[in-house]
Amino acid sequence: MTALVDLLQHGPRPVDAAPGTPPERTLLKHEDRFWEASAKAPAHKLDLDAATLGAAVAVAALCGAGTRDEAVQVITTLPSLPGHQTAAAANWLATLYPADGNRYWGSLQPDRVAEYHASRVIEGGAIPLAALLAAGSPTQQAQTMTVLARAAIAHYNAGRTTNSDRVLHTLDTALDTTPLAYQAIQSTTAALPYPSRVTAPLALKLTTTLTQANRQLADLEPAAFERDLAASLSNLGGRLSEAGRRAEALTAEQQAVEIYRRLADLDPTAFEPDLATSLSNLGNHLSEAGRRAEALTAEQQAVEIYRRLAVGDPAAFEPDLAGSLSNLGNHLSEAWRRAEALTTTEQAVEIRRRLAVGDPAAFEPDLARSLTVLAMLIAMKGDLSGALRVTAEAVELYRRRIATTPTLLPGLHGALVLQASVLDALGRPEDAEAVRRWLGENPLPPGSRN
Repeated sequence: MTALVDLLQHGPRPVDAAPGTPPERTLLKHEDRFWEASAKAPAHKLDLDAATLGAAVAVAALCGAGTRDEAVQVITTLPSLPGHQTAAAANWLATLYPADGNRYWGSLQPDRVAEYHASRVIEGGAIPLAALLAAGSPTQQAQTMTVLARAAIAHYNAGRTTNSDRVLHTLDTALDTTPLAYQAIQSTTAALPYPSRVTAPLALKLTTTLTQANRQLADLEPAAFERDLAASLSNLGGRLSEAGRRAEALTAEQQAVEIYRRLADLDPTAFEPDLATSLSNLGNHLSEAGRRAEALTAEQQAVEIYRRLAVGDPAAFEPDLAGSLSNLGNHLSEAWRRAEALTTTEQAVEIRRRLAVGDPAAFEPDLARSLTVLAMLIAMKGDLSGALRVTAEAVELYRRRIATTPTLLPGLHGALVLQASVLDALGRPEDAEAVRRWLGENPLPPGSRN
Protein backbone atom coordinates (compact mmCIF):
# COMPACT_ATOMS: atom_id res chain seq x y z
CA MET A 1 0.00 0.00 0.00
CA THR A 2 2.86 2.38 0.77
CA ALA A 3 4.25 1.80 -2.73
CA LEU A 4 0.89 2.72 -4.26
CA VAL A 5 0.69 5.89 -2.17
CA ASP A 6 4.21 6.88 -3.27
CA LEU A 7 3.29 6.28 -6.90
CA LEU A 8 0.16 8.42 -6.71
CA GLN A 9 1.85 11.17 -4.73
CA HIS A 10 4.62 11.42 -7.33
CA GLY A 11 2.09 11.49 -10.14
CA PRO A 12 0.57 14.52 -11.84
CA ARG A 13 -2.11 15.17 -9.18
CA PRO A 14 -0.80 14.59 -5.64
CA VAL A 15 -3.06 15.37 -2.69
CA ASP A 16 -2.23 17.28 0.47
CA ALA A 17 -1.03 14.79 3.06
CA ALA A 18 0.93 15.82 6.13
CA PRO A 19 3.81 13.63 7.29
CA GLY A 20 2.48 10.71 9.32
CA THR A 21 -0.88 10.62 7.52
CA PRO A 22 -2.08 7.00 7.38
CA PRO A 23 -1.61 5.61 3.86
CA GLU A 24 -5.29 4.65 3.84
CA ARG A 25 -6.28 8.29 4.31
CA THR A 26 -4.00 9.46 1.51
CA LEU A 27 -5.44 6.89 -0.88
CA LEU A 28 -8.95 7.95 0.08
CA LYS A 29 -8.16 11.56 -0.79
CA HIS A 30 -7.36 10.37 -4.29
CA GLU A 31 -10.58 8.32 -4.33
CA ASP A 32 -12.58 11.39 -3.26
CA ARG A 33 -11.81 12.98 -6.63
CA PHE A 34 -12.92 9.85 -8.45
CA TRP A 35 -16.20 9.72 -6.53
CA GLU A 36 -17.06 13.34 -7.23
CA ALA A 37 -16.23 13.14 -10.94
CA SER A 38 -18.12 9.89 -11.36
CA ALA A 39 -21.22 11.12 -9.51
CA LYS A 40 -21.48 14.23 -11.72
CA ALA A 41 -21.14 12.24 -14.95
CA PRO A 42 -24.16 12.29 -17.33
CA ALA A 43 -24.92 8.65 -16.50
CA HIS A 44 -25.66 9.52 -12.85
CA LYS A 45 -26.11 13.31 -12.40
CA LEU A 46 -25.97 13.00 -8.61
CA ASP A 47 -26.08 16.39 -6.93
CA LEU A 48 -24.50 15.30 -3.66
CA ASP A 49 -21.76 16.80 -1.53
CA ALA A 50 -18.48 15.00 -0.95
CA ALA A 51 -19.43 13.90 2.59
CA THR A 52 -22.62 12.21 1.39
CA LEU A 53 -20.80 10.47 -1.46
CA GLY A 54 -18.21 9.19 1.01
CA ALA A 55 -20.92 7.97 3.38
CA ALA A 56 -22.63 6.14 0.51
CA VAL A 57 -19.36 4.41 -0.38
CA ALA A 58 -19.01 3.45 3.29
CA VAL A 59 -22.49 1.88 3.29
CA ALA A 60 -21.53 -0.28 0.32
CA ALA A 61 -18.30 -1.32 2.06
CA LEU A 62 -20.12 -2.11 5.28
CA CYS A 63 -23.09 -3.99 3.87
CA GLY A 64 -22.55 -5.06 0.30
CA ALA A 65 -25.70 -6.01 -1.58
CA GLY A 66 -26.73 -9.11 -3.47
CA THR A 67 -29.65 -7.39 -5.18
CA ARG A 68 -30.82 -3.90 -6.05
CA ASP A 69 -33.54 -4.13 -3.41
CA GLU A 70 -30.98 -4.94 -0.71
CA ALA A 71 -28.89 -1.97 -1.82
CA VAL A 72 -31.80 0.46 -1.74
CA GLN A 73 -32.90 -0.83 1.66
CA VAL A 74 -29.61 0.08 3.34
CA ILE A 75 -28.70 3.22 1.39
CA THR A 76 -32.07 4.69 2.44
CA THR A 77 -30.78 4.91 6.03
CA LEU A 78 -28.35 7.71 5.09
CA PRO A 79 -29.83 10.90 6.62
CA SER A 80 -27.99 13.17 4.15
CA LEU A 81 -29.24 11.33 1.04
CA PRO A 82 -32.42 12.89 -0.44
CA GLY A 83 -35.16 10.34 -1.01
CA HIS A 84 -35.51 11.12 -4.71
CA GLN A 85 -31.83 10.24 -5.27
CA THR A 86 -31.81 6.92 -3.41
CA ALA A 87 -32.20 4.69 -6.46
CA ALA A 88 -29.67 6.71 -8.45
CA ALA A 89 -27.14 6.53 -5.61
CA ALA A 90 -27.57 2.76 -5.37
CA ASN A 91 -26.97 2.45 -9.12
CA TRP A 92 -23.94 4.75 -8.94
CA LEU A 93 -22.36 2.56 -6.28
CA ALA A 94 -23.00 -0.54 -8.42
CA THR A 95 -21.03 0.98 -11.30
CA LEU A 96 -18.36 2.62 -9.11
CA TYR A 97 -16.85 -0.67 -7.92
CA PRO A 98 -18.38 -3.52 -9.97
CA ALA A 99 -19.06 -6.69 -8.01
CA ASP A 100 -17.79 -10.18 -8.74
CA GLY A 101 -20.33 -12.80 -9.76
CA ASN A 102 -24.02 -12.00 -9.54
CA ARG A 103 -23.89 -9.53 -6.66
CA TYR A 104 -25.24 -6.02 -7.16
CA TRP A 105 -22.65 -4.04 -5.17
CA GLY A 106 -18.92 -4.47 -5.04
CA SER A 107 -16.71 -2.47 -2.68
CA LEU A 108 -13.83 -0.07 -2.46
CA GLN A 109 -10.52 -1.95 -2.68
CA PRO A 110 -8.28 -3.04 -1.10
CA ASP A 111 -10.27 -4.28 1.89
CA ARG A 112 -7.96 -2.51 4.33
CA VAL A 113 -8.82 0.86 2.78
CA ALA A 114 -12.53 0.04 2.68
CA GLU A 115 -12.50 -0.95 6.36
CA TYR A 116 -10.60 2.20 7.32
CA HIS A 117 -13.02 4.41 5.39
CA ALA A 118 -16.16 2.71 6.72
CA SER A 119 -14.96 2.90 10.31
CA ARG A 120 -14.05 6.57 10.10
CA VAL A 121 -17.46 7.43 8.62
CA ILE A 122 -19.13 5.47 11.44
CA GLU A 123 -16.98 7.31 13.99
CA GLY A 124 -18.05 10.61 12.48
CA GLY A 125 -21.73 9.78 12.90
CA ALA A 126 -22.70 10.16 9.24
CA ILE A 127 -24.27 6.70 9.26
CA PRO A 128 -26.78 5.72 11.99
CA LEU A 129 -25.37 2.26 12.67
CA ALA A 130 -28.38 0.87 14.53
CA ALA A 131 -30.67 1.84 11.64
CA LEU A 132 -28.23 0.39 9.10
CA LEU A 133 -28.09 -2.94 10.92
CA ALA A 134 -31.87 -3.04 11.27
CA ALA A 135 -32.32 -2.42 7.54
CA GLY A 136 -29.82 -5.06 6.45
CA SER A 137 -30.36 -8.67 5.50
CA PRO A 138 -28.67 -11.33 7.67
CA THR A 139 -25.72 -11.40 5.26
CA GLN A 140 -25.45 -7.61 5.36
CA GLN A 141 -25.63 -7.53 9.15
CA ALA A 142 -22.81 -10.06 9.38
CA GLN A 143 -20.68 -8.14 6.88
CA THR A 144 -21.19 -4.87 8.76
CA MET A 145 -20.07 -6.33 12.08
CA THR A 146 -17.13 -8.16 10.53
CA VAL A 147 -15.89 -5.10 8.61
CA LEU A 148 -16.00 -2.94 11.76
CA ALA A 149 -14.26 -5.62 13.85
CA ARG A 150 -11.47 -5.89 11.30
CA ALA A 151 -11.20 -2.10 11.16
CA ALA A 152 -10.90 -1.94 14.94
CA ILE A 153 -8.06 -4.47 14.88
CA ALA A 154 -6.28 -2.55 12.11
CA HIS A 155 -6.58 0.73 14.04
CA TYR A 156 -5.21 -0.95 17.17
CA ASN A 157 -2.27 -2.50 15.34
CA ALA A 158 -1.42 0.88 13.81
CA GLY A 159 -1.39 2.52 17.24
CA ARG A 160 -4.73 4.26 16.70
CA THR A 161 -6.23 2.82 19.87
CA THR A 162 -8.68 5.69 20.36
CA ASN A 163 -10.18 5.04 16.92
CA SER A 164 -10.35 1.32 17.69
CA ASP A 165 -12.19 1.96 20.96
CA ARG A 166 -14.64 4.36 19.34
CA VAL A 167 -15.55 1.94 16.56
CA LEU A 168 -16.17 -0.90 18.98
CA HIS A 169 -18.11 1.33 21.38
CA THR A 170 -20.36 2.54 18.55
CA LEU A 171 -20.98 -1.05 17.44
CA ASP A 172 -21.63 -2.22 20.99
CA THR A 173 -24.15 0.57 21.54
CA ALA A 174 -25.95 -0.25 18.29
CA LEU A 175 -26.15 -3.93 19.21
CA ASP A 176 -27.85 -3.05 22.49
CA THR A 177 -30.89 -1.76 20.59
CA THR A 178 -30.86 -3.72 17.33
CA PRO A 179 -32.25 -7.23 16.91
CA LEU A 180 -29.95 -9.36 14.79
CA ALA A 181 -30.83 -12.33 12.62
CA TYR A 182 -29.67 -15.70 13.94
CA GLN A 183 -27.66 -16.32 10.76
CA ALA A 184 -25.90 -12.97 11.17
CA ILE A 185 -24.79 -13.76 14.71
CA GLN A 186 -23.70 -17.24 13.68
CA SER A 187 -21.63 -15.97 10.73
CA THR A 188 -20.01 -13.16 12.68
CA THR A 189 -18.97 -15.28 15.66
CA ALA A 190 -17.35 -17.72 13.25
CA ALA A 191 -15.49 -14.90 11.47
CA LEU A 192 -14.08 -13.12 14.53
CA PRO A 193 -10.47 -14.05 15.33
CA TYR A 194 -9.57 -16.07 18.40
CA PRO A 195 -7.81 -15.09 20.53
CA SER A 196 -8.13 -11.32 20.11
CA ARG A 197 -7.69 -8.77 22.88
CA VAL A 198 -9.30 -6.11 20.66
CA THR A 199 -12.54 -7.86 19.71
CA ALA A 200 -12.83 -10.17 22.72
CA PRO A 201 -15.74 -8.26 24.34
CA LEU A 202 -17.65 -8.17 21.04
CA ALA A 203 -17.01 -11.86 20.43
CA LEU A 204 -18.16 -12.76 23.94
CA LYS A 205 -21.33 -10.70 23.58
CA LEU A 206 -22.27 -12.31 20.26
CA THR A 207 -21.32 -15.84 21.35
CA THR A 208 -23.42 -15.45 24.51
CA THR A 209 -26.38 -14.33 22.42
CA LEU A 210 -25.91 -17.23 20.01
CA THR A 211 -25.71 -19.73 22.86
CA GLN A 212 -28.92 -18.40 24.39
CA ALA A 213 -30.68 -18.69 21.03
CA ASN A 214 -29.41 -22.23 20.50
CA ARG A 215 -30.51 -23.22 24.00
CA GLN A 216 -34.04 -22.05 23.26
CA LEU A 217 -34.08 -23.85 19.92
CA ALA A 218 -32.69 -27.05 21.44
CA ASP A 219 -35.39 -27.01 24.11
CA LEU A 220 -38.00 -27.01 21.34
CA GLU A 221 -36.24 -29.37 18.88
CA PRO A 222 -33.38 -31.27 20.53
CA ALA A 223 -32.67 -33.49 17.54
CA ALA A 224 -32.25 -30.51 15.24
CA PHE A 225 -30.37 -28.07 17.48
CA GLU A 226 -28.45 -29.89 20.25
CA ARG A 227 -25.35 -30.09 18.10
CA ASP A 228 -25.48 -26.34 17.47
CA LEU A 229 -25.98 -25.75 21.19
CA ALA A 230 -22.94 -27.88 22.05
CA ALA A 231 -20.80 -26.06 19.48
CA SER A 232 -21.81 -22.63 20.76
CA LEU A 233 -21.23 -23.71 24.37
CA SER A 234 -17.74 -24.86 23.47
CA ASN A 235 -17.02 -21.58 21.68
CA LEU A 236 -18.47 -19.69 24.64
CA GLY A 237 -16.05 -21.51 26.91
CA GLY A 238 -13.15 -20.20 24.83
CA ARG A 239 -14.47 -16.65 24.84
CA LEU A 240 -15.16 -16.69 28.60
CA SER A 241 -11.66 -17.99 29.25
CA GLU A 242 -10.25 -15.22 27.07
CA ALA A 243 -12.14 -12.71 29.27
CA GLY A 244 -10.67 -14.24 32.44
CA ARG A 245 -14.00 -15.76 33.50
CA ARG A 246 -12.52 -19.22 33.93
CA ALA A 247 -15.12 -20.79 36.20
CA GLU A 248 -17.90 -19.91 33.74
CA ALA A 249 -15.73 -21.12 30.85
CA LEU A 250 -15.31 -24.48 32.55
CA THR A 251 -19.05 -24.80 33.15
CA ALA A 252 -19.84 -24.02 29.50
CA GLU A 253 -17.35 -26.60 28.21
CA GLN A 254 -18.60 -29.24 30.64
CA GLN A 255 -22.10 -28.71 29.29
CA ALA A 256 -20.80 -29.05 25.73
CA VAL A 257 -19.02 -32.32 26.56
CA GLU A 258 -22.15 -33.67 28.23
CA ILE A 259 -24.20 -33.03 25.08
CA TYR A 260 -21.54 -34.40 22.74
CA ARG A 261 -21.18 -37.58 24.85
CA ARG A 262 -24.89 -38.22 24.58
CA LEU A 263 -24.90 -37.56 20.84
CA ALA A 264 -21.78 -39.69 20.27
CA ASP A 265 -23.38 -42.62 22.08
CA LEU A 266 -26.18 -42.52 19.51
CA ASP A 267 -24.03 -41.81 16.43
CA PRO A 268 -20.27 -42.20 17.01
CA THR A 269 -19.33 -41.56 13.38
CA ALA A 270 -21.08 -38.20 13.30
CA PHE A 271 -20.24 -36.88 16.77
CA GLU A 272 -16.99 -38.42 18.06
CA PRO A 273 -14.83 -35.77 16.31
CA ASP A 274 -16.79 -33.01 18.04
CA LEU A 275 -16.58 -34.85 21.35
CA ALA A 276 -12.80 -35.18 21.05
CA THR A 277 -12.40 -31.47 20.31
CA SER A 278 -14.58 -30.51 23.26
CA LEU A 279 -12.74 -32.90 25.58
CA SER A 280 -9.44 -31.33 24.57
CA ASN A 281 -10.85 -27.88 25.28
CA LEU A 282 -12.17 -29.15 28.61
CA GLY A 283 -8.70 -30.35 29.50
CA ASN A 284 -7.33 -26.85 29.00
CA HIS A 285 -10.10 -25.26 31.10
CA LEU A 286 -9.58 -27.79 33.90
CA SER A 287 -5.86 -27.08 33.83
CA GLU A 288 -6.53 -23.34 34.13
CA ALA A 289 -8.68 -24.12 37.17
CA GLY A 290 -5.83 -26.05 38.77
CA ARG A 291 -7.67 -29.38 38.42
CA ARG A 292 -4.73 -31.07 36.74
CA ALA A 293 -5.66 -34.70 37.30
CA GLU A 294 -9.06 -34.14 35.68
CA ALA A 295 -7.42 -32.16 32.88
CA LEU A 296 -5.12 -35.07 32.18
CA THR A 297 -8.03 -37.51 32.09
CA ALA A 298 -10.03 -35.36 29.67
CA GLU A 299 -7.08 -34.96 27.30
CA GLN A 300 -6.29 -38.67 27.43
CA GLN A 301 -9.86 -39.39 26.36
CA ALA A 302 -9.50 -36.91 23.49
CA VAL A 303 -6.26 -38.55 22.35
CA GLU A 304 -7.85 -41.99 22.50
CA ILE A 305 -10.67 -40.88 20.21
CA TYR A 306 -8.36 -39.07 17.80
CA ARG A 307 -6.02 -42.09 17.58
CA ARG A 308 -8.95 -44.27 16.55
CA LEU A 309 -10.23 -41.71 14.06
CA ALA A 310 -6.77 -41.14 12.56
CA VAL A 311 -6.40 -44.85 11.82
CA GLY A 312 -9.49 -44.71 9.62
CA ASP A 313 -8.80 -41.30 8.05
CA PRO A 314 -5.25 -40.00 8.64
CA ALA A 315 -5.59 -36.96 6.37
CA ALA A 316 -8.62 -35.70 8.26
CA PHE A 317 -7.62 -36.46 11.84
CA GLU A 318 -3.83 -36.59 12.19
CA PRO A 319 -3.61 -32.77 12.60
CA ASP A 320 -6.14 -32.97 15.44
CA LEU A 321 -4.32 -35.93 16.97
CA ALA A 322 -1.05 -33.97 16.93
CA GLY A 323 -2.72 -31.01 18.61
CA SER A 324 -4.26 -33.19 21.29
CA LEU A 325 -0.96 -35.00 21.89
CA SER A 326 0.71 -31.62 22.29
CA ASN A 327 -1.88 -30.60 24.90
CA LEU A 328 -1.48 -33.96 26.65
CA GLY A 329 2.28 -33.41 26.82
CA ASN A 330 1.67 -30.09 28.55
CA HIS A 331 -0.71 -31.66 31.09
CA LEU A 332 1.73 -34.49 31.80
CA SER A 333 4.51 -31.94 32.36
CA GLU A 334 2.28 -30.01 34.77
CA ALA A 335 1.74 -33.27 36.64
CA TRP A 336 5.54 -33.74 36.87
CA ARG A 337 5.33 -36.85 34.67
CA ARG A 338 8.08 -35.50 32.46
CA ALA A 339 9.26 -38.73 30.88
CA GLU A 340 5.73 -39.36 29.61
CA ALA A 341 5.44 -35.72 28.59
CA LEU A 342 8.61 -36.05 26.54
CA THR A 343 7.40 -39.21 24.80
CA THR A 344 3.99 -37.69 24.05
CA THR A 345 5.49 -34.48 22.70
CA GLU A 346 7.87 -36.48 20.50
CA GLN A 347 4.82 -38.20 19.02
CA ALA A 348 3.24 -34.83 18.27
CA VAL A 349 6.47 -33.65 16.63
CA GLU A 350 6.70 -36.82 14.55
CA ILE A 351 3.20 -36.32 13.16
CA ARG A 352 3.65 -32.60 12.55
CA ARG A 353 7.00 -33.16 10.87
CA ARG A 354 5.35 -35.58 8.46
CA LEU A 355 2.45 -33.19 7.83
CA ALA A 356 4.85 -30.27 7.22
CA VAL A 357 6.57 -32.20 4.43
CA GLY A 358 3.29 -32.34 2.55
CA ASP A 359 2.14 -28.78 3.34
CA PRO A 360 4.89 -26.62 4.86
CA ALA A 361 2.87 -23.40 4.97
CA ALA A 362 0.02 -25.01 6.88
CA PHE A 363 1.95 -27.17 9.34
CA GLU A 364 5.42 -25.68 9.91
CA PRO A 365 4.13 -23.13 12.48
CA ASP A 366 2.58 -25.95 14.56
CA LEU A 367 5.77 -27.97 14.18
CA ALA A 368 7.82 -25.01 15.43
CA ARG A 369 5.59 -24.70 18.50
CA SER A 370 5.90 -28.40 19.29
CA LEU A 371 9.67 -28.30 18.80
CA THR A 372 9.94 -25.44 21.29
CA VAL A 373 8.08 -27.46 23.92
CA LEU A 374 10.16 -30.54 23.09
CA ALA A 375 13.38 -28.57 23.51
CA MET A 376 12.25 -27.40 26.95
CA LEU A 377 11.51 -30.98 28.02
CA ILE A 378 14.84 -32.21 26.67
CA ALA A 379 16.61 -29.44 28.59
CA MET A 380 14.78 -30.46 31.78
CA LYS A 381 16.10 -33.98 31.24
CA GLY A 382 19.62 -32.54 31.23
CA ASP A 383 20.44 -32.94 27.53
CA LEU A 384 21.39 -29.33 26.82
CA SER A 385 23.10 -30.06 23.51
CA GLY A 386 20.00 -31.87 22.29
CA ALA A 387 17.78 -29.02 23.47
CA LEU A 388 19.96 -26.53 21.58
CA ARG A 389 19.63 -28.52 18.35
CA VAL A 390 15.85 -28.63 18.67
CA THR A 391 15.51 -24.93 19.49
CA ALA A 392 17.66 -24.12 16.46
CA GLU A 393 15.24 -26.05 14.26
CA ALA A 394 12.25 -24.27 15.80
CA VAL A 395 13.87 -20.86 15.30
CA GLU A 396 14.69 -21.69 11.69
CA LEU A 397 11.06 -22.65 11.00
CA TYR A 398 9.74 -19.49 12.64
CA ARG A 399 12.15 -17.28 10.71
CA ARG A 400 11.13 -18.97 7.46
CA ARG A 401 7.47 -18.14 8.03
CA ILE A 402 7.62 -14.82 9.87
CA ALA A 403 7.63 -12.62 6.75
CA THR A 404 4.31 -14.01 5.53
CA THR A 405 2.83 -14.66 8.97
CA PRO A 406 3.83 -11.87 11.40
CA THR A 407 1.57 -13.35 14.11
CA LEU A 408 4.29 -15.99 14.62
CA LEU A 409 6.62 -13.37 16.15
CA PRO A 410 5.63 -14.23 19.76
CA GLY A 411 6.44 -17.87 19.04
CA LEU A 412 9.83 -16.91 17.64
CA HIS A 413 10.49 -14.80 20.73
CA GLY A 414 9.61 -17.73 22.99
CA ALA A 415 11.94 -20.08 21.12
CA LEU A 416 14.78 -17.55 21.23
CA VAL A 417 14.33 -16.90 24.97
CA LEU A 418 14.66 -20.65 25.53
CA GLN A 419 17.64 -20.81 23.19
CA ALA A 420 19.42 -18.04 25.13
CA SER A 421 18.84 -19.86 28.42
CA VAL A 422 20.24 -23.09 27.00
CA LEU A 423 23.29 -21.27 25.63
CA ASP A 424 23.92 -19.78 29.07
CA ALA A 425 23.65 -23.23 30.64
CA LEU A 426 26.16 -24.56 28.10
CA GLY A 427 28.67 -21.88 29.09
CA ARG A 428 28.24 -19.79 25.93
CA PRO A 429 27.31 -16.37 27.39
CA GLU A 430 28.46 -14.41 24.30
CA ASP A 431 26.11 -16.39 22.05
CA ALA A 432 23.30 -16.04 24.57
CA GLU A 433 23.85 -12.28 24.70
CA ALA A 434 23.69 -12.08 20.89
CA VAL A 435 20.28 -13.76 20.95
CA ARG A 436 19.04 -11.42 23.68
CA ARG A 437 20.36 -8.43 21.79
CA TRP A 438 18.27 -9.45 18.76
CA LEU A 439 15.23 -9.78 21.02
CA GLY A 440 15.84 -6.30 22.37
CA GLU A 441 16.21 -4.87 18.89
CA ASN A 442 13.06 -6.63 17.67
CA PRO A 443 10.50 -6.27 20.48
CA LEU A 444 6.98 -7.59 20.27
CA PRO A 445 4.62 -4.89 18.95
CA PRO A 446 1.63 -3.87 21.12
CA GLY A 447 -0.74 -5.67 18.77
CA SER A 448 1.22 -8.90 18.50
CA ARG A 449 -1.75 -10.64 20.12
CA ASN A 450 -4.66 -8.58 18.83
